[in-house]
Amino acid sequence: MNYTRNAVPEVQIAFYLIGDAIDGAALGNLLEVEPMVSIKKGEQRIQKSTRQTFGVYPESTWGFSSAQAVESDKIETHTEWLRSKISKATCNLRSDAGHKIWIEVTAVNKDPSPILLLPDRLLELASELNATVGVVMCSDSSEWCENDLILNSFNPHYGL
Repeated sequence: MNYTRNAVPEVQIAFYLIGDAIDGAALGNLLEVEPMVSIKKGEQRIQKSTRQTFGVYPESTWGFSSAQAVESDKIETHTEWLRSKISKATCNLRSDAGHKIWIEVTAVNKDPSPILLLPDRLLELASELNATVGVVMCSDSSEWCENDLILNSFNPHYGL
């Protein structure tokens, strides 16, 4: 299992494919990106702090993040980088019965009432791919915020 994450920049956009038969090597070559997550269906799930196993992954997951290549804190810059990677394979990546696409926007915001406007170009990409979009707000950039608030998720084809 390959699963690494560093401290979160002020904003990043991650792209995940989830399904039974994800070919991570082919995806990496096609999109010219190294995955930050590459999990095969049936691998053991391990709790990070205790190292105890608690079942297996029911599906394969493969994904990467704009934080791997983009240093800007502007969501538009991360969106354009993601679009440039995905544009090579939009028709091959579209969510279907074989796999789902999850686009996750993570932002650091110390304001108790966070507001994050998603760029139209990101929503257009999600619509083209039939992807679900999730937004995660973190209160601190010093550590990863996997357990922080997911404000909402939606699929552009079905609404909020």
